[in-house]
Amino acid sequence: VLILLDERGKALDSEGFAAAIGRYRDGGKRDLPYDEGLPTPQGVADDLGAALRPLLGATVSAMNDQHTFLRPADDGVRIGDVVRLGLSHPCTAFDKWHYLPVVVSQHDDRVVELVRTFF
Repeated sequence: VLILLDERGKALDSEGFAAAIGRYRDGGKRDLPYDEGLPTPQGVADDLGAALRPLLGATVSAMNDQHTFLRPADDGVRIGDVVRLGLSHPCTAFDKWHYLPVVVSQHDDRVVELVRTFF
């Protein structure tokens, strides 16, 4: 889950940002596989568990240790939105995560099982 920070100068106040960042966990190189390419934005939602909306034209422009940088194509993404990312090469997730979530389908993100990894 990513916290979107607006590089165009639109920002939450300190209290608003603290409330938003406290609800979610950001992800970066320590968390997401990137050896075969940067993650690809697949959709955006108002909150965890909310319906995904298409995120057309958005790209991930960079990653550092703990953050992923999203470049939205339009104003359809707001600070605090949840962005779903597709991974270019999920095999390298095995060394980053001891448990991987199994979801119902690519259209239903409900977690139904955890798979233990051994890397």
